[in-house]
Amino acid sequence: MDLNLGCPAPIVCRKDAGGALLRDPARVDAILGALRDAVQIPFTVKTRIGFDSPAVFDDLLPIFAKHSPDLLTVHARTVKDMYRSKVRYDLIARAAAELPCPVLANGNIYSARRPPTC
Repeated sequence: MDLNLGCPAPIVCRKDAGGALLRDPARVDAILGALRDAVQIPFTVKTRIGFDSPAVFDDLLPIFAKHSPDLLTVHARTVKDMYRSKVRYDLIARAAAELPCPVLANGNIYSARRPPTC
């Protein structure tokens, strides 16, 4: 099962789903807690680094760690950036260093070679 906190589609965000959930880390915490308790199969999360600012990523990382997903996929742009801005590889690296689960990079990945900005 995969919880998608990364979808930037306006039709999804208008329903307070997908990436729009990142505006409320407490709600993300509650949803992850309920899902972790209910799901017995591998549980993964896809996220962006925030809705309109990457500053919320500081709040999200401990929430992800607390609920122990089996994998975290990070699309290292904000929801509002859609696919336009530079990818924040530094935040992907930080998630990989701080979380006990594997972290998968998503967005503008062209090779397995480590980008020079990490």
